Amino acid sequence: MTNEPPKGIKAGLFKTFTTIITQDFLDKIEHPSWRALVFTICFLHSIVIERRKFGPLGWCVPYEFNNSDLEASLAYVEKYLTNLMQGPATNMQALSINTNVIKYMTCEVQYGGRITDNLDRELFNAYGDDYIKEGIFGNEHTFIEIISEGTGTATKERFKYKIPTNPNNEISKYREYIDMIPAVDNPEVFGLHPNADLTFRLKESLEMINTLQETRPKDSGGSSGVSKDDMV
Repeated sequence: MTNEPPKGIKAGLFKTFTTIITQDFLDKIEHPSWRALVFTICFLHSIVIERRKFGPLGWCVPYEFNNSDLEASLAYVEKYLTNLMQGPATNMQALSINTNVIKYMTCEVQYGGRITDNLDRELFNAYGDDYIKEGIFGNEHTFIEIISEGTGTATKERFKYKIPTNPNNEISKYREYIDMIPAVDNPEVFGLHPNADLTFRLKESLEMINTLQETRPKDSGGSSGVSKDDMV
């Protein structure tokens, strides 16, 4: 048996924030940067998993990133912040986060332990540099802003993939924001050219057609009348 991840950033984030991330999980740590780090790593997780659909354009090697990588990364962040909170000093300077440490443990150790290609490792570190940084601790940090798809030019709107403002730390606020994410992912979200989506759609269509052809009845000679295969 296999547990396939849901397709799309929206579906991936929704699954994460209904299974792994709960209200109790958000309330575990009182550090002011805890929730921002949780959402950032969950967003990074959905990005790197969904990028696999582009084939060699996404990753040189199709890595099997899964929930265990996400849970291990979140567990490290939890332990790291817990140690900060338990330190002798309680001022804000003592609670400052070294994002380079979290980035290294996430990109090089937890997820990076699966990576075997040097270009893929460089790509993952580029994601880490773009996502896990001091800027995410501001108010409504935006990862990327894209134009969502519509039926015409007038219906297209700009959408911000961001860390939503949540002063009361309610998980319902995160789920409400995830529900607003476009169902169709723009390849620019992954840092890819729009032609990459054309390549993916063509590949997916050909695989579906080949699967349908394989389910057709096989020809059988030497029999008269209508066979069960012909009836099917």
